[in-house]
This record gives sequence, structure tokens and C-alpha cells, in this order.
Amino acid sequence: MGMRTGGETRTSAILLGTAAILLGWPGAARADTAAPAPAPASMPAAGGAAALPGAAAPASAPAEVIPGAAEEPSALEKKIDELTAAVTKMKGLHLSGYVQGQLVLAMQGASALDAAGAPTEKDIFSVRRGRLKVTYTGVAWAELMFQIDATTKGFALKDAEASYVSKIGGGTLKLTLGLFKTPVGFEILESSGDRPFMERSRMWGAWIPGERDVGLRVFYDRDLFNVRVAVTNGEPVGEKSFPGLDVNRAKDISGRAGLHLKRFDAGVSGLVGWGWTPPVAARAGSVTWDDLNGDTAVTPDELTGVPPVAAADAFNWPRWLAGVDLGVTVPVPVLGDGVARAEFFYGSNMDRATAFRPSDANESFNQLGFELRYLQSFGKWIVGGARVDYYDPDLSSANDQALTIAPLLMLQRDAFRLVLEYDLVLDKADDGTGTFVEKKDDVFTARFQVKY
Repeated sequence: MGMRTGGETRTSAILLGTAAILLGWPGAARADTAAPAPAPASMPAAGGAAALPGAAAPASAPAEVIPGAAEEPSALEKKIDELTAAVTKMKGLHLSGYVQGQLVLAMQGASALDAAGAPTEKDIFSVRRGRLKVTYTGVAWAELMFQIDATTKGFALKDAEASYVSKIGGGTLKLTLGLFKTPVGFEILESSGDRPFMERSRMWGAWIPGERDVGLRVFYDRDLFNVRVAVTNGEPVGEKSFPGLDVNRAKDISGRAGLHLKRFDAGVSGLVGWGWTPPVAARAGSVTWDDLNGDTAVTPDELTGVPPVAAADAFNWPRWLAGVDLGVTVPVPVLGDGVARAEFFYGSNMDRATAFRPSDANESFNQLGFELRYLQSFGKWIVGGARVDYYDPDLSSANDQALTIAPLLMLQRDAFRLVLEYDLVLDKADDGTGTFVEKKDDVFTARFQVKY
């Protein structure tokens, strides 16, 4: 144990003294209330006459009893130990989080509503994220992590993890039950408070909407290697049909094995599971009438036949995902570090951001997604870079690809960060005549972030 400075000693004495008084130690009295010193034996009598030799000494007053003076040192030590234990527990409690306020501008004057009538949230000020995270590590064998998100859209539970922790084989084993990020890829596990770009790439928004699921996770970390494996309900919290549930009682299994060096990291990930298509009730055929000319008269050209639908049972269908992620940091002379990162993933039937369901157990949609990014530091406070984000939800179709190129400029100092990003969206959409044209849906975003 290192030597304490005078300031540390005085601070400790004050804290321990205050705690002792609060804990009820009677001997914790102020120094200026101590008993006065006894009078000298030769003190003259009243009127200045000296005491006669051989005269009986006056009876002395009973000695003042100082409360707590007879208390054993072990009692004080016990109270100090109690205080130390309480302080140690409090040291295991950590609060953190961040707030992201932003302005989003649509560059092509997009409509305020999309095709489904939902707000497009363009040309708007908003609070994108307002996170409060509580972590408790006050005991060596257990951990708790709880995170909420408060935004202009409302409140949401983001994480709720209860973990058992143990040292095994020279590493750390953590067994977690609760709500947590699905352990696949790099960007899913990357904190939104650390990620320089506004949002995760679109493949993850489609495959694991909300990033999180409920289940059991095993995490083992030793030196340069770490492994995460999870068994989850299989319906992420951002999924459209059954978020956070398991309607077909078929769990997803996902995992990532990673290597982390000083300037290089890599990971291999995968996910397997079963989706579910609900049953279909039989429906008789019918005819609908659309009064095209408004004359209230029925004509043959205004009638449309609706064919009958046969009943169909519910069924499960497989989904899977596999891929790699790589990252490398390169020091650039004069400027600073440059960080390059890439993720490549291939899967089948993984799109859960829509109400996607195969029509039969043998139908499948193969999908491909990747992200490429580069960030370059310019001195201590400035970072510039760009990202290429690609997602193809159906490799058998030639017109479904989504491609975004996003340059950014980031200014950061201590807990503050300003990010400016322009999303050049190169998606294609049907113009209503069967011709696929560019959507022209570029977006500029300016964001302030403060972490605590």
C-alpha cells in the first residue's frame, strides 16, 4: 500500500470521524469539550493565604467520566469496518449515459408522410437518444446492468441484465439472463454513444431491428480472445409482428468469436433460428365494386372478383446468418490514427424489420449486406470519414438493393461531440409504371452529443 499524503490523511480522518458520529460511537466527541486540567496542589487559598502545613487536603471533586473513554479499540475498528464495507458497496455503483439532440433535413423536399401514411421525420428537431445506464459491480461474483432511453418519442427499456461472474481458466466467465444485444457482428455490439455514424447500417436494421432480444447469454473473455453465445426468443424488440416473444417455441442461437489486438480486431459470427407463419382462415370468394365514374350505377368494368382463400396451417421456416468483421488502426504521420473497418454478412429469411413471412416452408429469400467505413483523425479534436452501406433483401431480384454513401465530419472534445453527416441514398423504387428509378431521398443530419 502506497504512502498517503497529508491531504488524504486529513480527508480520511474527517470522513471516518463523521461516519463514526452517524453510526453512534459515543466517544466521537469534539476535542474542545475535553475535561479541564486539574488545579495545581499549591494553589493559594481564598484571600491569598497559603494552606497550612499538615492541614487536611480539601476533598477533591469526583473525576469527570468521559463517555466512550473505556470503550475497547476493537469496537471502533468494528465500526470502521462497517463503514468501509458500506463505502465499498457504493463504489460498485456506476451511472453513465449520453444525450443526442439533432436536426434532420431532407435534401429533396420529401413528403411529410410516407406511402403508408406514417411521418417521415424529415426537417425536424428531435432527441434521438437520451440514455441512462446503471451498472452495479459491488460484489466479485455478480453484476447488474440496467439502461433506459428517454426521447421525444417516449420512454423505452433498452437493457436489463442480471449476470453471474466467475474467474475460470485464466479468464472471466459471465452468465447473463435478461434483455441484451444479440451477439452478432461488430456494429450491433458497438454502443450508439461511441459509433461515429448516425445509425447502424441498414442490414442490421432489417435483420435485428432494435438490436436486442430476451434470453440467456454466455460470455468468456481471456487475454486477446472473447466468445459470446446466446439463446434468445428469436423475435427482437424491434420486430414488427411479435417483438420480444417466442410464439413458435423455437429459440434463436447466435454467437461471435473475436480476436482483439492493439491495432487489429476480427470476429466471426452466426445465427440460426426458426421463423413462424401464422395460420390462415378459409375465406369465400367475393366481388367488389368501385364506382369509377361516380354515377352510382354498376357497370361490369367497375366489378372486381376476389378469389377464395383456402385454409392453411401455421408452419415454421428456417433462417440463418453468417459473416465476418474486421478492423485495423493505422497511424498516419502528422495527422493521427486512421481506422478502417468492414463487415460482410450473408443470410436467408432474416429480414424482420417488415412483416416478412414466407408463403410456404420451402420458400426462402437469400440476402447480402456489408458495411465499409474509414475514419481519419486530424489532430486531437477533428475526425473525418465516410461509410458505404449496402443491403440486398432478395438476391433473386435485380431492383431491391439499398445503397448509402455517408461522409461525415466530427468535432469532439472531452464529453462533447458534434457530428455532421450527409446520407447520399442510392436506392431504387418503382415509379408506378414498373420502372425502377432512384428514390432521391438524401438526408443531412447535425447532432450534438454529451456523455456523462
